[in-house]
Amino acid sequence: LGHVSIDTSVQAPFCCTGAIPERSARVVGGGVGAMISEVDSEDLVLPEQEFRYIAGSQERPWKHFTGRWQAMRPILERMFAACGTERPLRLVDVGSCTGFFSLQAAYRHAEADIIAIEGSVGIGNGTLGLAGSARQILSTSAVQTHLRWIQRLRLPNCFVAPEVWDLKRITELASGGGPPLG
Repeated sequence: LGHVSIDTSVQAPFCCTGAIPERSARVVGGGVGAMISEVDSEDLVLPEQEFRYIAGSQERPWKHFTGRWQAMRPILERMFAACGTERPLRLVDVGSCTGFFSLQAAYRHAEADIIAIEGSVGIGNGTLGLAGSARQILSTSAVQTHLRWIQRLRLPNCFVAPEVWDLKRITELASGGGPPLG
């Protein structure tokens, strides 16, 4: 399996993926809430009020999301293109929060499965993911936003996994030798 992993919890621009499907702009929502869903006919335009990250005195301004996506996009395109088409492509978004990057990647790359890992640990969530259940993680407003937009955009290749991927978990996964190559 082709795997690309990105950590969207880091505050710097970076990332990964590939082949751009041709798409025409479409409207998401209706009435006053309607919006054009793409800026350049390839990226989604998602509502800032639903995807901003504010927790107490910590805030990630909207430009952090849009700027980081602009930095990630060409790298993802090159990486996915380099993987070829002979095996399934999967991208793992660790620390997906509201799913902004996962939704963008899933929309642009219908050929890949996008798996968003959200553990609800950190600023704004405390230790919910460590002390709570998958059901509690799924009930957070960030994950609910992500799930709502997967449905609205009809993205069958975008998934949310309610699991904490801290250093201990990543070490456990790595010690297993990685995913089976099918």
